[in-house]
Amino acid sequence: MIAEIERIEVIIEEFLTLAKSKKETAYKPKQLCRILQHVALLLNTHASYRDCQITTDLTAVDAWIYCEENALKQVFINVIQNAIESMTRGTVHISLKTEGSLAVVEITDEGCGMEESVLQKIGEPFFSTKETGTGLGLMISYKIIEQHKGKMTFTSKIGLGTKVEIMLPIVLNCEKES
Repeated sequence: MIAEIERIEVIIEEFLTLAKSKKETAYKPKQLCRILQHVALLLNTHASYRDCQITTDLTAVDAWIYCEENALKQVFINVIQNAIESMTRGTVHISLKTEGSLAVVEITDEGCGMEESVLQKIGEPFFSTKETGTGLGLMISYKIIEQHKGKMTFTSKIGLGTKVEIMLPIVLNCEKES
């Protein structure tokens, strides 16, 4: 009974996050590589527990974006946790590059991969491939990226893993915060 109550609590928290996302949020300029470094550090223990590692290639790009930092962290945590959970051992690689006026975050894993039919359903409410998944995490992540005027795409091959690309507009001229 306690496990089911905890599951209901998670679902309610996800609904509350979705409901909160409709209000206006104060976006501030933030350095994207710092956000990604913080998330990677946060998830290293979870990765180690599953005999996985997280590698990064973030230092070459100094991309600043307007964002609500905690919302973006939620997206990156969700995507990286999904990557870790798709493997029994392996590597999740996080990289950052720029393409024109966009910062592009690539998160790749060496997991089991997904069929095209599954890829087409990613982000739909209540769709999950996990036994205990609510099917709300990626739906909320898509919404957060959309609110940041960005885009998120998935490519995957069975047995080879999955790549998630998150594209966000770069701040060109502003007073930057750390």
